Amino acid sequence: MEMLENPIILSDMDDIYSRDIDFEKFQNQTVLVTGAYGMLASYLVFFFIYLNELHGFNIHIAAQVRNEEKARKIFGIYSNRSYFHICTNSLLEPLEGIEKTDYIFHAASLANPQCYTTCPVEVAEPNAIGTYHLLNYAVKQKVQGILLFSSGDVYGKISSVENISEGDYGIMDPLDIHSCYGESKRMLETWGSLFAYEYNVPVTIARIAHTYGPTMDINHDPRVFASFMKAA
Repeated sequence: MEMLENPIILSDMDDIYSRDIDFEKFQNQTVLVTGAYGMLASYLVFFFIYLNELHGFNIHIAAQVRNEEKARKIFGIYSNRSYFHICTNSLLEPLEGIEKTDYIFHAASLANPQCYTTCPVEVAEPNAIGTYHLLNYAVKQKVQGILLFSSGDVYGKISSVENISEGDYGIMDPLDIHSCYGESKRMLETWGSLFAYEYNVPVTIARIAHTYGPTMDINHDPRVFASFMKAA
């Protein structure tokens, strides 16, 4: 079943589109989404496809992925549309070969806790190194906006769990292997702040907490809420 034929996803897309949000600014623009077939990023890409297919927005979508075959399987017939471009550029190097970009959504991240002890370097790389290269690219492209996907992990260990605000931060041991994700997300936010300050890059940061939805891989996601959904 193709994305727009799925009644649950289509209902979500209609609901999002009906909200009081200025989606018109994306018309005739180019958006770059990194980690495009991830749980949240793929839904974002689906929404841009929805805007094109049902509302004629003429958005050029550049989907950065590691595996082109997997991307085509997930996005189906829409991956062959003239407005859809799959790029396998490594985020560990400066971006090249991508046309003019107006908006960047940096969602590439290895958020699987099982990887924190098996490949912690690879967990940290897209957050710390990939973000740096994307922000440099944003400067050169003079983008209209870049959204960095951060995490609630940046808060660290806080003694009190009541009424935590965005300014509350706890302890995070930089030498703990499990800090590879949280510390690199903190670096992601720091890079965003630095580039916004020095180069006036229009940076927005979203601290993602527990999320679930139709694109969640309940068979391979080890997090507890995914296990609950699988059991249900």
